Amino acid sequence: MTEVSEHRRVLKMLEEGTITAAEADKLLKALGSEPGLSEAGAPGQTESADLSGLVEGALSSLKSAGLFGWGSAHSFEREVTGTFSPGAVEDQGWVDLRGAARNGRIEVSGWDSEEYRVVIRTKVRGGDREQAREVAERFCQVEQGDAVLTVDGRGTDMPPNSSVSLDVFLPEKYRYNVDLLTSNGRIEIDHLRCKDLVAASSNGRVACQKIEAEDVELETSNGRIEVGGVSGSVRAHTSNGRI
Repeated sequence: MTEVSEHRRVLKMLEEGTITAAEADKLLKALGSEPGLSEAGAPGQTESADLSGLVEGALSSLKSAGLFGWGSAHSFEREVTGTFSPGAVEDQGWVDLRGAARNGRIEVSGWDSEEYRVVIRTKVRGGDREQAREVAERFCQVEQGDAVLTVDGRGTDMPPNSSVSLDVFLPEKYRYNVDLLTSNGRIEIDHLRCKDLVAASSNGRVACQKIEAEDVELETSNGRIEVGGVSGSVRAHTSNGRI
């Protein structure tokens, strides 16, 4: 394998998160600051210079960002509260609830309150605490409306090895149209009236308790599905787990 290919391989591993930026830096230094020239001479020099610049730019940007994705973990907790508009909910017939997490759990419960409450727990690796806080707030977005609540913790700029978990408390008096999605975490829903309920995870269990709904669709992989006290049509699918 040529030195050029070796450099590209290291960059690919860095991009995929297989190795850390520090490890990539060591590998690149071991390979030499620049790949060797090709037999053609000038073209090899051009490719070598371009690749060297790419290497330095990639490592520089990671270092300036605090090497997010590796190193010390910073945990944060953010709370979002509000109320739905009774008139808007009556006109629509339900509240639209959309929740998405990554590498973390989602728990949704009905409670005896006029107010809804969402607790967003995030974990970010790398940088100092203030840098990590800015990153955490950026990759978890919240939309609040008269009859809608969306919490999306799957930001495209979310660093590797980070996580988002959601705890959601909703007024029991309303009916909800629920769509929940996470990876590497469980989903639990209880004490809720729903039009439709869709919950999907990977590498985590999905559990529904005391749910009144028209349609319930539950899916996971490498985890079990638990259903108790649920009315309505239920479809459940898992792999490597029991129902």
